[in-house]
Amino acid sequence: MSSVRVYDSWKDDDLFGYQFLNGANPMLLRRSTSLPARLVLPPGMEEFRTQLNKELQARSLFEADYTLLDGVKPNIIIFKQQYVAVPLVMLKLQPDGRLLPMVIQLLIPHFRYTMEINILALNNLVSEYGIFDLVVSTGSGGHVDILQRATACLTYRSFCPPDDLADHGLLDVKSSLYGQDALRLWEIISRYVHEMVGLFYKSDKAVKQDSELQAWCREITETGLQGAQDRGFPLSLESLDQFCHIVTMCIFTCTGQHASAHLGQLDEYSWIPNGPCTMRKPPPISKAVTEKDIVDSLPDLHQARMQKTFIKFLGRCQPVMVVLGQHKEKYFSGPGPQAVLQQFQEELAVMDREIKVRNAGLDLPYEYLQPSMVENSVTI
Repeated sequence: MSSVRVYDSWKDDDLFGYQFLNGANPMLLRRSTSLPARLVLPPGMEEFRTQLNKELQARSLFEADYTLLDGVKPNIIIFKQQYVAVPLVMLKLQPDGRLLPMVIQLLIPHFRYTMEINILALNNLVSEYGIFDLVVSTGSGGHVDILQRATACLTYRSFCPPDDLADHGLLDVKSSLYGQDALRLWEIISRYVHEMVGLFYKSDKAVKQDSELQAWCREITETGLQGAQDRGFPLSLESLDQFCHIVTMCIFTCTGQHASAHLGQLDEYSWIPNGPCTMRKPPPISKAVTEKDIVDSLPDLHQARMQKTFIKFLGRCQPVMVVLGQHKEKYFSGPGPQAVLQQFQEELAVMDREIKVRNAGLDLPYEYLQPSMVENSVTI
């Protein structure tokens, strides 16, 4: 995907759904297992509810729920109140792999607004509502609130693509290029970790008896994540496999997962209407939305310039970028570790070449987890 493609096609259903699968935040989408409790259909929509239940039974119904934003206090910018929506988006996975919107609900019942559900024809996304899918306008207190809420939702499984994609029902979705590439990169990193760790730890007993290693594990869970043992993070390491798993998680999070979110920002948010940084009018409560309403809701010129400046800085490839596995520091000496590192580099190179071949045949190439695009560590 490119910023030019977003500019040309941001109103299209195809691109709207594609961004949930392969955009800057592909971790929110999940396969629906039931109709969301907060989905409210207006009277007379019984036939549409039947259609939703049919898609549900066929396992082709997906959702992105932004309940995390419920109750977040919007910011006031230059004496003007900003606004926050709490969207619920439901989409249908087509046989050809496209993910197309069926429902966008902007509010939740206790917001004291009249509820309005926007039922969208699969081939005709009402562009007026497309601008609100990822709108957040909060002050410093709001940002802290969101971070605290998000942290409370993070589980150990959510950091590990094989588990996270399974939990979200995305393992068998071939059009989830993020999912395919994340799994492959995870497996390459996992093999590297197992091979490297195996050179230094020969048994589960050796892991359990390493007091420094055990202290490191406990510090991550108790201090770094503020007591995350109730969310699946370990307090101790009982085996080689468990040790390798958490190391793989750490490396993937700081490399591949960071790249998947970091690199997409420039493409998706450079064109302001596709992902505005603020909303200057309340979410609409009816379908009587005019073009002027849309323009008045979008960031003003000053806000748009600020967004462009930040996105350009945050989304660019860093000038000091070191590609994954290509660090110059000699962290390990001896032929054993050097051979393991070389094998790691070769596997990454093969994956890189194969992604280039795949992308050459795609209308919307996915490059964010191409190893040559992934940094060896977080630099921003």
